[in-house]
Amino acid sequence: MVWNCTCDCGGAVQLDTRTLQRGTVRDCGCETKVKPGQKDLTGQRFGRLVCLEPSPHRNKQGGTQWLCQCDCGKQCLAATHQLLCGYKKSCGCLSHPPLKDYVGKRFGMLTVLEYAGKWDRMHRWRCLCDCGNETIVGQTLLQSGRTKSCGCNGSPPMEDLTGKIFGKLTVLELAEWKNGTSYWHCRCECGNETIVRYVYLINGHSMDRTRYFFVEKFYQTDFKKVTPRVPMGSRMFDLSQVLGVKTLPDTEAIAQALQNKEWM
Repeated sequence: MVWNCTCDCGGAVQLDTRTLQRGTVRDCGCETKVKPGQKDLTGQRFGRLVCLEPSPHRNKQGGTQWLCQCDCGKQCLAATHQLLCGYKKSCGCLSHPPLKDYVGKRFGMLTVLEYAGKWDRMHRWRCLCDCGNETIVGQTLLQSGRTKSCGCNGSPPMEDLTGKIFGKLTVLELAEWKNGTSYWHCRCECGNETIVRYVYLINGHSMDRTRYFFVEKFYQTDFKKVTPRVPMGSRMFDLSQVLGVKTLPDTEAIAQALQNKEWM
């Protein structure tokens, strides 16, 4: 038999005869945070978690979630079944060990200055190289010894390419040093200027057979592929041969000339 009961606070609750006889429920929930029928885990420890009180939040299955205090100082929510079955033993600090302090430590030519943050699932540290440059290096790369400098001591070594000629390119000056490699400002025989990576110049993969140039505006064209198969990899075209000219016209004229061209 179920009874409608009124609490001293004015609230109401329905309780069966056995619950009333046992005296396990003494209010409508106004003072007792554990509701009738809930398993009381208050004060119980599960791993690094101590249950404080049931929260008003429910998990996806509608189960009770407990507000828990972790030994690390943080609070978290944990479902009753997760605690009782041992699935939840901490706020997450057990699966994420505390960050090691590498400030001041040396790795090869690098001295760690400060923590730079975490991205791409790796902790990063800002380091000062013996050459004077600063760089950001992944913690795993420092620990494994794979990175020992900002790139100044890497392979290939930094060398001055100013004035050297590679195919149709003449190196004018160093453009930038990035991620352990150098990029060089070059001028082509056609008069255009471009930025080329060090390794492309040294290995001859850059401009000896292909010319690149910057354009201020793009023009629509219809340079059609007539064969049905999808091309594999990248395709580059010698526009001088495609158009049958020795000197390329301006960009708009190139776009118009390619309207009636096809490639296989």
